[in-house]
Amino acid sequence: MPKLSERAVASAKPREKVYRLSDGNGLLLEVRPAGGKAWLYRFMLSGRRRGMGLDAYPEVGLAAARKKARDAADLVEEGTDPIVARDTLAREEAAREVQEEGRQARTFRDVAEGLVKAQTPGWTSGKTLASWRLTLDRHAYPAIGDVPIADVTREHVVAALTPVWTTRPATARKLQRRLASVLDYAAAHGWRSTDNPATGRVLRLTKSLPKQPLEQKQPSLPWQQAPAFVSTVGTMDGTAPLALRFAILTAVRSAEVRHARWSEIDFGTRIWTIPAERMKGGRARALPHTGCRSPHR
Repeated sequence: MPKLSERAVASAKPREKVYRLSDGNGLLLEVRPAGGKAWLYRFMLSGRRRGMGLDAYPEVGLAAARKKARDAADLVEEGTDPIVARDTLAREEAAREVQEEGRQARTFRDVAEGLVKAQTPGWTSGKTLASWRLTLDRHAYPAIGDVPIADVTREHVVAALTPVWTTRPATARKLQRRLASVLDYAAAHGWRSTDNPATGRVLRLTKSLPKQPLEQKQPSLPWQQAPAFVSTVGTMDGTAPLALRFAILTAVRSAEVRHARWSEIDFGTRIWTIPAERMKGGRARALPHTGCRSPHR
């Protein structure tokens, strides 16, 4: 039966040496010369006597100490060392706290910046980086930049997409793909454990966003009008009309014209050779694009 009372615990006076008061069932109150008091649980396990500290008094009162001792005694009856169990639990809790701190510290913005940094060396044009920067800074970060990456939900994705979903469909679709890429990047690094709520399939299945209006595509020029158009362009002053005429006559992409170098054109043979790394996709292993005859000087 318990032997101590709250009054006896509170009134226990220090002595010249450490002494202990027994409450029974292995629970002891240790009184130290300096006046401090602490709880101790004594038990036998596998033929060995062991002592387990149960924290100091008065932070832990008599009732709480008795409960701690009973819990430890239950583990001993099961053949488990309560000291090992306590230390294991403490390590697990510390690991969870560290993980939680890391989760809270790693925001959508942090992961997005990491993805951009990792992808930038593979982007052959600064235009791609500028486009990502604009999409993230203008649309993603204001809505969800500070949200922990593990906590980003479909609601967060919808909040970022809604302002441009129906007013600027092309921008919205680009933003949606990039949000999905950031969340995939986080999952690949173990920073998320849930499904990607930004994929087009998820958004369609959940009907999270309204239908987008049909795009008004720029109409193409009927081929019958091409000669008159080229003639008109030829009468215009400036670099832009010359570049447009050059693109029409060589039938290449606008980026290849805009980034062309004089060193790529052999004026003797009138052949323009576009390096493989400047072709679409930056396919450095592909053959250069040759045979594009430059227009007459």
